Amino acid sequence: MSEPFTRDEAKSAVWAQIEDLSKPDQVKVIVEVLNDMRSKYYLGEEVAQSQHPIDDVREEVANFAVAMEEKLAKHDDGKGESGWRKDDTFALLQRLREETQELADDLRFLRLGDAMEECTDVANFAMMIWDVLDSAYQEMRKEDED
Repeated sequence: MSEPFTRDEAKSAVWAQIEDLSKPDQVKVIVEVLNDMRSKYYLGEEVAQSQHPIDDVREEVANFAVAMEEKLAKHDDGKGESGWRKDDTFALLQRLREETQELADDLRFLRLGDAMEECTDVANFAMMIWDVLDSAYQEMRKEDED
């Protein structure tokens, strides 16, 4: 089994596939590359080849995922790649509530661009909570197997 991708190798692989993010077909390529890299990273090369990544991602989902990643990447220098894993789940939930309120305020005053930004914040905090819970769940399953 080959070694997992490093973050730099992953970035190089993705950027090598991207010419122009404004082209819808480029978004699809990004999703395919990321799915492949995720499978290889988490499952290892041999297992990834036997698993089917998400083949048909809706364009809207892919576009939103790109917006989420762009927002997360802005904060990588401050907190690290997955800094939320150090946070308490209830602290993340409180931030999700705050971001949801900000989204509601932007919608109420028809600040559409700001509301779109807040949508990515809401989704990212929900993803962070899911990620923390998934890690805990996987750890529990591993302990149960032992």
